[in-house]
Amino acid sequence: MAELLFPTKARLMLDIAPVRKFIMRRMFPPGLHEYVFVRTKVMDSAFMEALDAHFSQIILLGAGFDTRAMRFADRNRGTKIFELDAPTTQQAKVGVLRRKKIPLPEDLIFAPINFDREEIANALAHAGYQTGQRCLFLWEGVTMYLSAQAVDNTLEFIRRSSDSGSRVVFDYLRASVLRKENRYYGEQKAL
Repeated sequence: MAELLFPTKARLMLDIAPVRKFIMRRMFPPGLHEYVFVRTKVMDSAFMEALDAHFSQIILLGAGFDTRAMRFADRNRGTKIFELDAPTTQQAKVGVLRRKKIPLPEDLIFAPINFDREEIANALAHAGYQTGQRCLFLWEGVTMYLSAQAVDNTLEFIRRSSDSGSRVVFDYLRASVLRKENRYYGEQKAL
């Protein structure tokens, strides 16, 4: 699906091996490609497990251009999938999907939010989220861009609003990476 979402010019440029290698070195310093690859595999696995276990709701926090609802639509047997993100990001994503004639699954619901300024409970309530249900919350590539208070508020919402057996899967950066202490493989060129 990523290829379908890429602009045509970008896809053509990536077909040229030297250009692709240059871009990969610039965008993915040592360790980052491996990290993103593993992170996606972990998140995909959690998503498929929740669908297979008939979780009531899956909530993608900071969904961006996530394509799981489309990629795994054939496994979904009634799980509502909520994508939370900035309205501009959601509008851009829907625009690209429509231009590329990629159908949106019926169970996919977009819920606009600014995590630093708005309450997650309000955004989800307006979108039809039901409290007290078994849910999966996926939070991929987002926490490092939020304030500590926004992260704490979101985790508290998850604790209060979901039933036992719910799961939250997220990634984060260690504070030492943000302080540029260079303690981990690839860290020096990552920021």
